[in-house]
Amino acid sequence: MNALTGIGLLATLALATSSIWALRTHRQRLAEAAQTIRTLQSERDALVTAHGEAEARLTASEQRLRLLLESEPECVKLHTCDGSVLEMNPAGLAMMDARSTDQVIGRSIFSFIAEEHRQPYIELTERVFRGESGRLEFRLTSLQGRLRWMETSAAPLRDEHGHIIALLGVTRDMTERRAAEEQDRQHLSALAHVVRTCTMGEMATNLAHELNQPLAAIVNYTRGSLRRLRAQAAAAPEVLESLEHVCTQAERAAGIIRNLRTFLGKREPALTALDLNDIVQATSALIGSEARAHGVSILFSPAADLPPARGSRIEVEQVLLNLMRNAIEAMTTAASPCREIRVSTGHGHDGYAFVDIADSGPGIDGADPSRIFQPFFTSKDEGMGMGLPISRSIIEAHGGQLWLAKNDNDGATFRFTLQTGEALHGRNGTDGLRG
Repeated sequence: MNALTGIGLLATLALATSSIWALRTHRQRLAEAAQTIRTLQSERDALVTAHGEAEARLTASEQRLRLLLESEPECVKLHTCDGSVLEMNPAGLAMMDARSTDQVIGRSIFSFIAEEHRQPYIELTERVFRGESGRLEFRLTSLQGRLRWMETSAAPLRDEHGHIIALLGVTRDMTERRAAEEQDRQHLSALAHVVRTCTMGEMATNLAHELNQPLAAIVNYTRGSLRRLRAQAAAAPEVLESLEHVCTQAERAAGIIRNLRTFLGKREPALTALDLNDIVQATSALIGSEARAHGVSILFSPAADLPPARGSRIEVEQVLLNLMRNAIEAMTTAASPCREIRVSTGHGHDGYAFVDIADSGPGIDGADPSRIFQPFFTSKDEGMGMGLPISRSIIEAHGGQLWLAKNDNDGATFRFTLQTGEALHGRNGTDGLRG
């Protein structure tokens, strides 16, 4: 082997060694890269798994939140600053009388709010989008036109950057509570009115007692003067006639006061045979001054062959007085041009006598006349809504009925019935009556 051949062999050996070294280095780097890839894949799989678990938890959380909102008995809603509804739970849709979400979603909540409360609700919305919270009671008109009292608590809903994106409101229906509060208010007002009425009744009783004495003195002095004048031949006939009128009117006033004292008395009602014609005449005299003060005429058409009814005279007078006063107030409030109360009596073949009280007032408001007999229902500003329910209970306790009917022309007619002696036969005269 010559020197040249040795040098070539060394060079070839050196080149092979270098290639082997390079190949080993490359393999090592490939192994490291493969390990890095496996590590990255493992981390990626871990991230994918974590992301999937996070999405599953988020989905479960959203489902729980959705279930919570759907089961929430109060209205939960989201809407924008201009009132556009973004979301509303089933309870809210039910309050709105909505059959589907598209009847509410996308519409302005402001359009459902009563006009008198719309501006306060808009102002509350503006405060919420400035970052405040608030509460408001308002009236809302549902899709079916029903008015409801609502109370909403509103707060801002923010995104992950803290920006306010919607108003979150929780609204509850306050209609029943409002109605109960109004009924309590009317009840307290009615009780206060009863107290005032009782006080005035006691004062009227005392006043009637005080007035009865001077009226009796007027009658006695006038009768004595008449006897002395008639004993004188020169007595002027017109003077005698005037004094007779004085006696008649004084006795009439005394009779009215006696009726008033009897009506306001606290004695237990006595069940007797009642002459309904006489009761109508006595009650008409009792309320006559009030009727004349309001320009009301009382016209009475008595039945000639009316059999006696059995009951408490005081309680029947109370019913008749209340019905006649209602007629006077109805015609006065409506400023009726013709103001007449037409009272008539009669009886049928069923053993009942009846009394009709017809007026020429405005008639019946609404489609259900029976509502006026409900306690605390009244169309009068100062009324307490108990006169008619009490009157009906009195008549029903006597075994009769009280109802209201429309007239053919103007006004309305109340009729109540009472049992006569024929209907009471065999019932010991007191069955079904208070005594």
